Amino acid sequence: MAISWRWDRRCYIAAVQRRSIPWTRLSAEAFLIVLSVLLALFLDESRARRADARATRAQLEAIGSELRSNLEVVQDWSERHGRMAQRLEGHWSDLDEARTRLFDGVELDLQELFGESLLDNNVRSTAWQTARTTGVVRHFDPSLTAQLTSIYDLQSDGALRTLSRITDLLFERATHRPEQLAETLAVMRMLFGELRGQEALLLGSYEAVLAEVDAAAR
Repeated sequence: MAISWRWDRRCYIAAVQRRSIPWTRLSAEAFLIVLSVLLALFLDESRARRADARATRAQLEAIGSELRSNLEVVQDWSERHGRMAQRLEGHWSDLDEARTRLFDGVELDLQELFGESLLDNNVRSTAWQTARTTGVVRHFDPSLTAQLTSIYDLQSDGALRTLSRITDLLFERATHRPEQLAETLAVMRMLFGELRGQEALLLGSYEAVLAEVDAAAR
């Protein structure tokens, strides 16, 4: 009876040993699974970083191109508005003669007033707005973002707003009354002085910002 019990115990132990969990093999498999997941995450993050870098570079290049175009526009503005400002000074120096020439018809002759159109082209901010709406701007250096914000604000809240005020003045009824010519010219001279100062500031700012944009896009 004792022999049978010992035999059964040995059989049981042998069976348990045959069915024991292969911890070494399972640990190796778990390690490989975790490693493959971490590698996949790393590769995904690496691809995302490269995609962000490409998008950032492309948007910086677009902004650089836009600013160069705007620089040419403002250079044209500055020359054009300089000529207009001189013409306004000529009208101001002899109001009686100016009133005769400027009001030959039923209203103020704008061609005679300025000698040319107020502007033929306009500055744009499409690339900058795209960078902001798509979130690409978050990858820009903070100092560059501040510079770009400043120059685009100077375009819209400075020169463009002053041009809008000049245009609004031209559509006012009083502007087209001969007896209001002195007041009209006084306001117009003030606005053109403000506009030329804003254009000069823009021209200087474009050069500095473009250097930073080009460096960041490389």
